Amino acid sequence: AATAAAAVAGTEQLQALQADQQLSAAEAQLVGTRSNLQTQILGQEATVATARADDADARRQADNAVELAPKGLIAEQEVKRLQERAEQMDARLKSEIQRLEVFTSTMDEQITVQRSQVERLREVVSFRQRLLQSMRVRAGAGGVLRDLGTPPLEEGQWVLAGMRLATVVQPG
Repeated sequence: AATAAAAVAGTEQLQALQADQQLSAAEAQLVGTRSNLQTQILGQEATVATARADDADARRQADNAVELAPKGLIAEQEVKRLQERAEQMDARLKSEIQRLEVFTSTMDEQITVQRSQVERLREVVSFRQRLLQSMRVRAGAGGVLRDLGTPPLEEGQWVLAGMRLATVVQPG
């Protein structure tokens, strides 16, 4: 029976260590998630800047073509092509801005979910540590340990409430 009881205490220690490992992994994942999301946002901001420049360039070319068409310096078909390209670049810019807004708005939500997971695991680790602490028995007064009950108890053994565990005597 003592071997089984020691195994149960060992299992509790193992579960406490596993909870601690899970917490460490979740904290690392939180850092990684935050880093990945910020990198995605920076990349999308660069894409928006490029789309904004392309849109401005296409708009300028279309406006110039509209001014040159009445003078017969540019074909009407070229004017339409440049206007369509300007509309396309405008739509692309709006789309890229929306993607950036989605990235930005969901980043906080994803980090919040990760943080709550870390907090839950911290609570589990704390519970496991308190559980292990509750399994330790300490003498109520100072003295010398004379015996460990009858039959002798072993470290990690489970006992019933009120059971005599040991005898502590005062020296002198």
